[in-house]
Amino acid sequence: MSAPKHHHFIPRFILRKFAADEQPQAGPSRSKSRRRRFETSWSIRYVPRPNEDDRHLMVEYMQNRGFSRPRDVWFANLRGLLELDMDAGGQWRRTIFDHVYPDDAMIFVAHVQAFFLTFCEPESPQLEFLLTENAYGVFEGPSDCGFDARTGKLVPGLYTEWHMFAPVAPRLLIILRSNMLSSGNLETLADDPPVRRCANSYSAQGVPDATKWTPCADHRFYFECFRLSRKHVDLINTLFLEESRARPGFKTVIDHPLDQRRLHILSLEKIAQDLGMNEKGKYTLLKPSPHATLMDFLEDLKQAGLLLLLRIKIGRILGFSRLSLSQKNCVRWNRKNFLVGMAPWRVWLYLKVSRNLPKYSPSDYRIQLAPLEVEGVEDGFVELLARYPERSEDIVRGMILSAMT
Repeated sequence: MSAPKHHHFIPRFILRKFAADEQPQAGPSRSKSRRRRFETSWSIRYVPRPNEDDRHLMVEYMQNRGFSRPRDVWFANLRGLLELDMDAGGQWRRTIFDHVYPDDAMIFVAHVQAFFLTFCEPESPQLEFLLTENAYGVFEGPSDCGFDARTGKLVPGLYTEWHMFAPVAPRLLIILRSNMLSSGNLETLADDPPVRRCANSYSAQGVPDATKWTPCADHRFYFECFRLSRKHVDLINTLFLEESRARPGFKTVIDHPLDQRRLHILSLEKIAQDLGMNEKGKYTLLKPSPHATLMDFLEDLKQAGLLLLLRIKIGRILGFSRLSLSQKNCVRWNRKNFLVGMAPWRVWLYLKVSRNLPKYSPSDYRIQLAPLEVEGVEDGFVELLARYPERSEDIVRGMILSAMT
């Protein structure tokens, strides 16, 4: 096999270290290490978060190794990978666990053995790859991982990584392609990128017998930089955009009339139509959690009614109370803090029930006197609750303040 015109005499194991998934950024997948815990300042001490499935393992590892901050683990991983002696005999697959966090070590070994390495650049000098915050480590392939629109959390599932992306610069991209795929006979990215395995020194005289072949330290690999068409660059950039937010999907919307992403897409669709185009906005619609039933709604509505009853009784008691004004304000403040700790969807219902209370007869609440105000300012906080569930208390506090003023 003749070597490509442009090639590099660099051992593949050294090159693969640059594709190791060790970037401390936010990412959508459990397989992409622990990027979420690096979202805050690198200088703070590590505080375990309850939604991390390897939290206890990480805490134990940090204690055993004397690490006090997550960046210490990250730097130790980088040092361990860069100094790893990747011998031809494969002993490195065992020694790596002495220097790298076990989960990351297993991922690294899988990347080296289950993928082949390619380099790509845009064909046109005017094109570039998007460098989103978590572009390093985005994968493409079938997945049944979901998103719970009610809790705003990712739902783990099964997935297969056909391609993994690691941008080095705006015009240089590393693609790890699964060994399960041939050079291009299986359609994955709508149209497979034109990449193939690198040439090597040991198959120059023909394909070696797999039963007799053994890796040697003097084997050489010849890499070329594949040029990607605009179509492929756009497809890859679309993937980066789709995974650029904590909630999966740049064009993934919640099945709610006030979902901000959906409104933005519909606005763009209308602008296109006003310009004489027939383009339709394409997006993925997320349904509410299937665990929410009619009985759940009726129970939430009942609890919202009890919250309203609590507010009425406290208000009436304070009206006759001999407490000072500052003491009464303290009671009202405590009542508000009590609401903040309730389930956000129950508070949302409570605000709607409270606003429509004057629409009914004071003597008989079964008699409706005026049309109900179904929509309210609290609806604008639904998207925030779904997107930032970890800040639900702050969002609920703002929702209460906006709706009650």
